[in-house]
Amino acid sequence: MGLFGLVCLFAHFAPLYLGAPLLQVEQGDVTSHQSKKLQDDMLLAVKYIERFYSFQTGPPGHRKRSHPFFSSKLKDMQSFFGLNQTGILDTETLSIIKTPRCGVPDVEEYVYNRGNRWKKNVISYSIGKYTSDLPIATVDSLIGAALDVWAKASPLRFFRSSSQQADIMVEFGSKWHTSSWPSVTSPYFSSLNWNFPFNRWYTSFLYPRAIKDKCDPDLSFDSVTNVGASILFFKDRYLWIRHNRKHIREGPINSFLPKINSTIDAAYWFPQTSMTFLFTGSSYWTVKDFGRKSWRKKISSFGFPASVHHIDAAVHIPKNHTLFFTQDQYWRYNEEKKALEESNPRIISTDFPGIKSPISAAVYKDGFLHFFVGAEVYKYDVMVKKVILIKKANSWLGC
Repeated sequence: MGLFGLVCLFAHFAPLYLGAPLLQVEQGDVTSHQSKKLQDDMLLAVKYIERFYSFQTGPPGHRKRSHPFFSSKLKDMQSFFGLNQTGILDTETLSIIKTPRCGVPDVEEYVYNRGNRWKKNVISYSIGKYTSDLPIATVDSLIGAALDVWAKASPLRFFRSSSQQADIMVEFGSKWHTSSWPSVTSPYFSSLNWNFPFNRWYTSFLYPRAIKDKCDPDLSFDSVTNVGASILFFKDRYLWIRHNRKHIREGPINSFLPKINSTIDAAYWFPQTSMTFLFTGSSYWTVKDFGRKSWRKKISSFGFPASVHHIDAAVHIPKNHTLFFTQDQYWRYNEEKKALEESNPRIISTDFPGIKSPISAAVYKDGFLHFFVGAEVYKYDVMVKKVILIKKANSWLGC
C-alpha cells in the first residue's frame, strides 16, 4: 500500500478511532508523532480485520469500505473476544489486535471442494499430528471436551477413530498455516465452520502456556471461587475445576461457560441463589449452574463510585456479606440489602494484618479465608486476625 493509499485509508477510518472514549484527541493538538501512531494503529486494525474477519477494503469507492461495514466487522471481533461491542477501535480492542496469535481466521467457513455435508449424526474423528508443546493426554482430553460442547448444542455424536479417513482429521501446525484447511480438516464436510465455543483454545497462545505451566511454582491465578463443593481456578482464558483432590477438569473457560470469551478478574458464588458472579474490567455477568449467563452489567450497579474501575478479588462470607477487593482497599456488600456498607472503603492491611495487596483471589472455606496473592495462598484465621499458613497457589491443583 503506497503513501497515498495509507493517507486515504486513515482519512476514511480515522473517525472510528478518534471517537474511542479512551483515545479522544483534539484536532488542533495532534502532533506529527501522534498522527503517525494513529495511522499505524488504524492500518494494523484494517489488516487484522481483513485477515481474520473477512473484511474487504476493495477498490476506492467500493461500498465495503464504508464506515458501517468496517464498524460491523470490528463489532464481530469485539464480540468474539468478549469486549464491549462498540464498533470503535478503543484501547482494549487495539490491545487484543496487537497480541500474538495463530494465523487461522476466527470466523470463516472453511470449504473443501469434494463431497457433501454429513448425512449422518455419528461422526468419527482422528488426531493425526500432535503438538510438542502439550502432553498427548492433555490434547486428547481437550479435543474430546471440545467435541462434547459441540455435541451438546447439536444432534451430532462423536467417536474417536484410528483411521486416516475419519470425518474430522485434527492436526497441529506451526508458523504460517492459513490455507483452506489450516490445522483442523474435514475431507467429507463441504462447509465446516469452526467458529464454535472451543475455537479460541485452539487459536490462542494463552491456553498452551496455561496448561504447560500448571505446576510452575510462579503460577498465579486471575480469580478463584468455590461453587458448591467445587472450586474454580481462572487463568487467562483457561479454567480448572476441582471437585476433589483427585478429580480436576480443565479446559477453555467457554467450554464450560458458553459465550464467555473474556479473562475473569474476580468471581464469587452466592449460595442462596446458586448464582456465580464473574467480573471482567468494569463489567460482570451472573451464571447459574454453568448454564445461561445474564446480560453484561456494570459494576457500578453494586454502588461502587466512579473511581472503582475493576475488582481484583471477591469472596462471599456466610451471613449475607460479600467482600470486594480493589488495590489496597476492600468493600463490604450486604447481599440482603443489596447495598454497600456506609463504612466503606476500608484498608486491607489494617483489617487483615499480614495480607499483601493487590489480592488476586479470595475463597472462604472451612471457616478460614484463603487469600491468593501472586503465586502464594495465605490461610487466614478471621477470629485471631492472623495468617496461619502460606503455600504455593497451585498446591490447590495438586502440584
